[in-house]
Amino acid sequence: MEGKLHSDSNFLLFDNVDAFLRLLYIAFASSKTSKMGEGGEELMELNHISIRIREDIHVSNDNDELLQRIKEKIHPIPSSQCCIYRIPECLRILSEEAYVPKIVSLGPFHRDKEGLKAMEEHKKWYLHALLFRTSTPDKCLEDFLTAIQAMEIQIRASYGEPVNLSSDEFVEMILLDSCFVIELLYNYGRVDLRDDNDPIYIASWMLSSLKHDIILLENQLPFFVLNRLFDMIRDPNNGDLLLDEYVQYFFRDVLPPVELYKGRFRRQTNHLLDFLRNHFFQFTKQNEEAEYSYEDQRRQIEEAEYTYEEQRIECATELSNAGVKFEAAHIADSLLDISFSGNGVFEIPLFFLDDTVSSLLGNLIALEQCDNDYASYVSSYIILLDSLVMSPKDVRLLRAEGIIDSFFGDDEHIFHIIKKLSKGTVVSKFYFAGLSHQVNAYYHSGWHKWRANLTRNYVNTLKRDYFNTPWGIFSFVAATVLLLLTFVQTLFTILN
Repeated sequence: MEGKLHSDSNFLLFDNVDAFLRLLYIAFASSKTSKMGEGGEELMELNHISIRIREDIHVSNDNDELLQRIKEKIHPIPSSQCCIYRIPECLRILSEEAYVPKIVSLGPFHRDKEGLKAMEEHKKWYLHALLFRTSTPDKCLEDFLTAIQAMEIQIRASYGEPVNLSSDEFVEMILLDSCFVIELLYNYGRVDLRDDNDPIYIASWMLSSLKHDIILLENQLPFFVLNRLFDMIRDPNNGDLLLDEYVQYFFRDVLPPVELYKGRFRRQTNHLLDFLRNHFFQFTKQNEEAEYSYEDQRRQIEEAEYTYEEQRIECATELSNAGVKFEAAHIADSLLDISFSGNGVFEIPLFFLDDTVSSLLGNLIALEQCDNDYASYVSSYIILLDSLVMSPKDVRLLRAEGIIDSFFGDDEHIFHIIKKLSKGTVVSKFYFAGLSHQVNAYYHSGWHKWRANLTRNYVNTLKRDYFNTPWGIFSFVAATVLLLLTFVQTLFTILN
């Protein structure tokens, strides 16, 4: 028998798997025969002996392949540069369409999806257009590749999971996707440079779908890549603006027509979704002072995680019944520039809602929930809005005051969108704490509620008793005129 066999009182140790298998076969065959010689007896005794193969012997090459597969799957925790994530299922609070691209894939997460391949040809057209606007297209392409290759490690670190593409494949993908976005922004801002045959501007639905796709968290490109490539071709002498300005212009109709002051960005822009958050959802000094306007609030926030339920305010209808007056702010530092005055005026910037905006809000909430580096500004905004809107009639009231505007004509549809956005949203620090405290203090004041109830009851009585029919209105007007004439006559009599 080949192979060495070592034995002691407890087990047999084999240097070779084949030796063990042959011995096992002989033992099995011998058990089928009636003749038992010395060898047979020795084999039968194996039933009482433990058998083990030596672990220091190389068994096969299969382990090498398995080890390689495992090594390819394991990876370290994402770096601090990570800012682009796949959204977990639990955070997909709206419909699936709100989080996945419709016509174009940007970056690695939705690459090669069947329904998005038609736009790959368009990316090549846009790369050609971008290069041939320069005086040296070949040199420009080479410079683009060199720049992206130098940033490859940093670009890969921006994604929340490893990108299983070779270096060449990765660089090509980033080049095509980045140049597509740059050319799209450039064409949108410079109408004179558009190609008359460009399908994006021939079919109006395409531009709307592209705006939807570009704001998705899973469809982002690092902003430093876009900025670097754009600066390489920007020609100020030819009227070229900064990339930030082209981005603002491209998304000018996505958010409400509030005249925002120029943003004071407090952090580096990570991607286009982050750009919109910085531009429209930044807390101003006024907001932060209001947040800490009460010592008990400050103590609560500093000592423990702040729970929104402790400062939940009443819905818009209830607040209105208590004398609160809602007004739309048409000039604001940001969409978070919400204020409440001591005389009961609740001022909120105009909030515009359509499918693209609801998708934007859903992706911004997911970004804040996925990354602790982001303060819960948008999440707090939606939670406050959710508190104000407890039924479709609250939506109706806010629309009547010019605070909510929408292409949706159905108040109930808007109500359900707001409820979906707030579902599952968790904040460790609610950024409207001071505001909520002010609103609740006003609402629970007996004087304000009594005055509001008196006014409301008086108006309701007039409507019920005098304004319920045309004759009732006529009688009320006649009685009022008669009362005034009597008062005037009495006054003249006294004077005479």
